[in-house]
Amino acid sequence: GYFIPKVSFPQLLMVLTVSFVLARIKSGAVNGWMTILDKERFRIQALQAQLEALQLLAIKDEKAKGLFDESLLELVKSLSQLQKLSAYRMNAVVNFLLNTLLAWDALLIIKIRKFEQTYFDKLDDLEMHLANVEVWISGSKMAYNNPQHTYASWSEGEFEFKHLSHPFVPISKRIANDFTLNSSECAVILTGPNMAGKSTYLRSVGAAIFLANAGFPILAESIKLPKVELYTSMRTSDDLLANSSYFHAELHRLRFIVDAIESGNKVFFILDEIL
Repeated sequence: GYFIPKVSFPQLLMVLTVSFVLARIKSGAVNGWMTILDKERFRIQALQAQLEALQLLAIKDEKAKGLFDESLLELVKSLSQLQKLSAYRMNAVVNFLLNTLLAWDALLIIKIRKFEQTYFDKLDDLEMHLANVEVWISGSKMAYNNPQHTYASWSEGEFEFKHLSHPFVPISKRIANDFTLNSSECAVILTGPNMAGKSTYLRSVGAAIFLANAGFPILAESIKLPKVELYTSMRTSDDLLANSSYFHAELHRLRFIVDAIESGNKVFFILDEIL
């Protein structure tokens, strides 16, 4: 309008001033968002790449359809777009021109509010789905990087672990052990001298049960176990703020485990140097 000319210079100046002032009013809120988005930009990019790969997998494989949620990919793409639009403001000259000509920060706030309205009610479900995606990615990486690991098979009541090791122990120091517990037995008492590896052995059994329930591979030749809930009392510590001694903390932990057993749950418990 100014160059045609249809708008006078004072009118143009007034419009640009209003635009700039409007943008500056919103710049504080945008700066807060921009700081968060800029800090997380690499994670957002990685998430988008992972979800797009999962989308391709869901298209190719019928079994993978339940793993993919279109809403989650839309959310991450929207975040990525907001991050890119916010990044234009990093250059002082570009920031001045955008806010003067387009009230850029005010437009960004509108987009941010729209994003919040669209996804706020879905965040709990999407966060849970995102957590599951991260679990699947972790499990896939673990299986790919450790082809010697095996998956658990499920039994009615027997535990049978063959050549079980703890995945954190280096290969040069790793010693594999067996563990068996049939349906007619209820407990195993493990004894031995100090520094003989008792706690590491107990942790190996606990980690195997945990990984099996998560669907992850386990460092063992073979493993068979029933569906159980895992309860432990290991490395219990005192709490001065809660006025709880080490002995008192262990008693509370034992009470917690006993309550789970008495409630009828199928419990596998591990107690290390109890009381």
